Amino acid sequence: LFYFSIVLLVFQKLRKRYFGLKTMAEKIAAEASSLFVDECFEEALEKYNEAICLSSTSASLYVQRAATHLKLSAFTDALEDANNAIKLDPKNAKAYLRKGVACFSLEEFVTAKSAFEAANKLDPSSSLKTWIRKCEVEIEDEEDEDEDKNDEMKEENSSVRASPAA
Repeated sequence: LFYFSIVLLVFQKLRKRYFGLKTMAEKIAAEASSLFVDECFEEALEKYNEAICLSSTSASLYVQRAATHLKLSAFTDALEDANNAIKLDPKNAKAYLRKGVACFSLEEFVTAKSAFEAANKLDPSSSLKTWIRKCEVEIEDEEDEDEDKNDEMKEENSSVRASPAA
């Protein structure tokens, strides 16, 4: 009975500590969200960093910080946060949306399209379909450019062959 009382007491203290940190992380995240809405993105990023230090298993915090990184044009950081959110919650459509936007901005159109398609499967919306179409256009443009380069190289090679040897 004595050992049970000690274990219960330790458990209660740990629970208070954990839930206290989570509550603190939620308060800081609320501050960050408010700063984001006010377009104070640098300050919001600092607050999201603090919140994630207190609650590193919250996919929504990574999604929110990814949005902040996108506003700051820190696309690689946004991609990293989106990937972290996906690892924590593979059914988080916003995480895939953030990943798609980051990849699109980094001109990784195939990966962006895959991310938007994943988001669309989880939460269909017309804006995702628009992003998917944008990716398809960019992918087609890249393929056309590659074909043009190949045609130019073939022409150069054939003209080199056709020119007389010196």
